[in-house]
Amino acid sequence: MRSGRSTGVERSRATERSADGVIKYYDDLAKATAAAAKYRALAAIGGTRFRSPVVRSVSDDPPRIDFELLGAARTSDAAVLAALRDGDAAAAGSVVAAVARALAGIHDDLDLPTEEERSRAPALRDELPRGALSAFAPTPHVPLHGDFGFSNVWLAGDGVPVIFDAEPSRYTSNAIDSVDFPEMDLATYVTCLAGRAARLSDARLLSRHASDLIPAFLSAYREARRESSAAFDGDRLACLVLAQARAYRRVATRRSGLGV
Repeated sequence: MRSGRSTGVERSRATERSADGVIKYYDDLAKATAAAAKYRALAAIGGTRFRSPVVRSVSDDPPRIDFELLGAARTSDAAVLAALRDGDAAAAGSVVAAVARALAGIHDDLDLPTEEERSRAPALRDELPRGALSAFAPTPHVPLHGDFGFSNVWLAGDGVPVIFDAEPSRYTSNAIDSVDFPEMDLATYVTCLAGRAARLSDARLLSRHASDLIPAFLSAYREARRESSAAFDGDRLACLVLAQARAYRRVATRRSGLGV
């Protein structure tokens, strides 16, 4: 989750802490209402696999959602990196496996609006030649988280993943109710595990262990999916990881140029 208030398109990403929760601001009430519906759907399906922020209210003037504060202890990358620094590769693998099972639950069970009301994620596709993703083996489309990166998957004190910001990011999508290839979400987290979206010191540590962490993540995801044989296509995933890494670099360069 990102903090701070801003204007324009950035405002849809702005959050701030309240006395006992988190308030997230949106460009308009329709976006806030759609996001709230998605968070409520996530809370209904999480079970033992994951938790999601509880929506307390949706308000206008300004458009916002008030979430109940969850006791998430740390981001998933903090947990992975701490384990790696302690030399406990097995613990790091357990973290990414839990995260993978949470994503599989989202892809299998999240109930979004009917097909006619859904929108597909366009931005990450724009990094690739037209039709590139359809050239690989067919994979059934799923409801997307939309921004399944390190900072949006936390771990509670009991090790259960806590899912934040189940919404589009500047890297991936322009619609809250996106439905597309599951590799779209998988690529975001795999790019992080590969060290392609981390601070340089963390990136080096992650890249040294990527050959273990990424297979652990993908294996746990495939095993947790209801139809494991059609969980994802490796070639499409590799293509999207490259696209995701380019998107991360582009935004990082823009931020650097703006002194952000």
